[in-house]
Amino acid sequence: MKATNVLYFLSRSCFTVAVIMLTACNSPVPKTADVKTEVVYHAIEYDNNKLQPSVLEAEKLDMFMESVPVDAVSYVGLQTVNSNQRAIERAKRLKLYLVKQGLTPKLIHLQPSVIEDGQVITLTIEYAKAVPPKPCPDWSKNSITNYNNTPGSNFGCAYYNNFIIQLDNPADFKNGHGNSRIDETRSSNVIQKYRGSSQ
Repeated sequence: MKATNVLYFLSRSCFTVAVIMLTACNSPVPKTADVKTEVVYHAIEYDNNKLQPSVLEAEKLDMFMESVPVDAVSYVGLQTVNSNQRAIERAKRLKLYLVKQGLTPKLIHLQPSVIEDGQVITLTIEYAKAVPPKPCPDWSKNSITNYNNTPGSNFGCAYYNNFIIQLDNPADFKNGHGNSRIDETRSSNVIQKYRGSSQ
């Protein structure tokens, strides 16, 4: 009788271990979003002796800046000819324009141009871009029948896709920018707005 109980216990234990191992092997790899650095360029051509771009060039610049997520920008470069005083003045005015667009002045840097053309300023912008989990959607497993009771192959896709959409600066997904001091006024305004909207 005792031998029968021992065999029964061993068989149940082996079965449990086998199920756990099978479940672990069939469990999908956890999905997570990622952040990469996107680099975009835009060339601005100036007319002779003009310090401001033409109307057409200004419209092109406005359209370009509309496609840039200002809150996620980490670097801005203005490439121009250092020996050309007019080109330097154009770059300074362009910097003021970029600040009005919401870019932080300390992120904007003047760079010497490789091309000796004082009529062109090349604008280089680097910004953080969130990358959705891959593969998403993932239909590698049956979404209806799941006898192993493991997370589906699409598990994590909706969560991270929704999460990265809400980020002003995707770089915060990896490293928060922190806060050197507490801003009581800003905290109070946020609470007041919340209370006002909930009424």
